[in-house]
Amino acid sequence: MLDAVTAQDEQIHQQFRMFSGPPPYVPVTSWRPFAGLGMTIGLLISSLVPVALLVLGAKLLGFSASMVWLTMLATPLQQILLVGMTWWAAGLYDDRPSQVLALRAPPQGWKTYAVSFAVFVAGVMAMNLAITAIDPSSNKDDLKVFEEMFKSSGWWLALLMVGVGAPLSEEFLFRGFLFPAIAKSRAGVAGATLITSGVWASIHFYSVLGMIQVFVIGLLLSWILVRTGSLRVTMVCHGLYNTGLALAMLAGLGGWL
Repeated sequence: MLDAVTAQDEQIHQQFRMFSGPPPYVPVTSWRPFAGLGMTIGLLISSLVPVALLVLGAKLLGFSASMVWLTMLATPLQQILLVGMTWWAAGLYDDRPSQVLALRAPPQGWKTYAVSFAVFVAGVMAMNLAITAIDPSSNKDDLKVFEEMFKSSGWWLALLMVGVGAPLSEEFLFRGFLFPAIAKSRAGVAGATLITSGVWASIHFYSVLGMIQVFVIGLLLSWILVRTGSLRVTMVCHGLYNTGLALAMLAGLGGWL
């Protein structure tokens, strides 16, 4: 059983400063980088198998549900499976999954969440302005499928999928499980930030600018993880951002995004 949270680490954690001083993040895992990356890909594929079977079964049995409805029903299943399998993988070498996934409480409580989210929103807004200046239609095209979901009677299911399921499953897998495996290698925290953000962006089938946007968001979330030492903070930032987008689309403000 690993126990990398030493008294010195705890002291750093208590003396937390968001923009200065040593970061409180401590990568704790027995996974090596290539094995961790392979497991990450394996978990993604494994979580998609039941989803594919569900969609295929629905089509073979003649259910008339649209692809939008099938997506809203199948994706939460995939997200639940991914959270469970990531927790399992994190503890596979007798590590504590909560330590591997950096699920410690954030320093300074709600202040950590507030400052982190303010920094995150500022970064995302600056990036969105830049992307809109390059191609105003980029975001609108990438969000079309979600707008369809929020126009359907199952909007509440889409809201849970986007605002809760995606932040939990994606933060668990990429910045919780994969990040420390790479951060403990020669690549270090900087390499882990770039690699996990790149892999995370690659699973979002958006336009080129849309994938760049996801990559930059990954960089911001990785920075928040390192500077706070808590995956809880990245999950909250990710969840609030996604929920804000979802509520904007529910309110018919998709054209402003």
